Amino acid sequence: MAGGAQSSAGSQPSERDPSGFVTNPPTTVVKVAETARDDINGLLGLVVSYNMERQRYLVHMTKSQSTMAFKPENLVKGSMLEQYKCQWQQLKNDPRVRQKVAQYLREMQHFVAPARLSHIMMGCGVVLLLLFYFVGFMNTIMAVSMLALLAVIAGPDIVAKKPPALIAQNFPNRARVRIEEMVPALRGKLSNKLALGIVAFMVAMTLRTLYVSAGGRSTRSAGSMPIPPRPPTMASSATAPVDVSILNKYYEMGFQDAKAGAEQGSSIPATEIMQAELKRSLEYVNTEDISTGGTISDDSLYGQESSSYDAATAPPPSTSSSSWFDSKNTASMTNAMSMFYLYRNVMDLGMDSSTGFFSIAQLAANVQHLELWRQGLLAMSVYRVLRIFF
Repeated sequence: MAGGAQSSAGSQPSERDPSGFVTNPPTTVVKVAETARDDINGLLGLVVSYNMERQRYLVHMTKSQSTMAFKPENLVKGSMLEQYKCQWQQLKNDPRVRQKVAQYLREMQHFVAPARLSHIMMGCGVVLLLLFYFVGFMNTIMAVSMLALLAVIAGPDIVAKKPPALIAQNFPNRARVRIEEMVPALRGKLSNKLALGIVAFMVAMTLRTLYVSAGGRSTRSAGSMPIPPRPPTMASSATAPVDVSILNKYYEMGFQDAKAGAEQGSSIPATEIMQAELKRSLEYVNTEDISTGGTISDDSLYGQESSSYDAATAPPPSTSSSSWFDSKNTASMTNAMSMFYLYRNVMDLGMDSSTGFFSIAQLAANVQHLELWRQGLLAMSVYRVLRIFF
């Protein structure tokens, strides 16, 4: 397995492969560059092999479906977008792929007859959009993955149009075989009942996650959460009319202080300052509390903002079970899928098929030669697993 993982990402440069493009099967996407022919510069292809005698790479051109030879200096490894573009060109232009697709479409149309396959596909698209809206992108991907797993397990019997009773009877054994294929370490250690329990547990966790996500979204969108009233501020409170004579009196005192070189306001009696401060504070006391016989708090007395917000109308603490699916819960379906994906890839990349032992050095070497998008998925899985414990 490890050898296949390494070869799929490219080999080390050598005389037999100067640029490290050759893989088995061919997966390295290259772009033609700096040749004398402008009509092929920029085209994409898959590296098939290297001819040591001619010192040329044989490249399968995905647009024309032909094979051409290029010098190593005329080939540049494709970016991620170019890899996707090359794969799309191969699927679009390969006559074998088109024949297979047409064959599968005919078989599917025969299977769903008398309904039309196009109508069913449109219905699936609408359901997918609704799932994106109500449960989110990641939960939709999880649900589709679970449906795909069930389809892979029961697919052969469904395609053969076996009766439902026989499909249910064969399901535990097929589930065990499929789980052992995905996790080789469990081979020979599972019974049919245990495999059926694992699949049932995964289905139950997926349904619970979807239910919690949909319930939380509908609750938020219903607008049932009360919004507390905005507390009054000093700027928005009504201001009492100002006595101009008092202002003139204080202005005159301040002018005399400035002429005498004293600190501004030093001639104002302390009793007047205290009375003015108390009056200013009382202006911001909630008039509703006074009219209903309520008590005046110390905060109101000293000029703090009073609030008419009633704690009884505050939203109650959340009792939703969505907290059961937080990012630190090891039982979370998303975390379980991340751990499973990480375990499977680590075993595939680090297991030496010749000796049957796990090698850290081989794991590190294979990870370095993985495609960028696979490295990104591994990094995301490691991050989610670490968040469980930290």
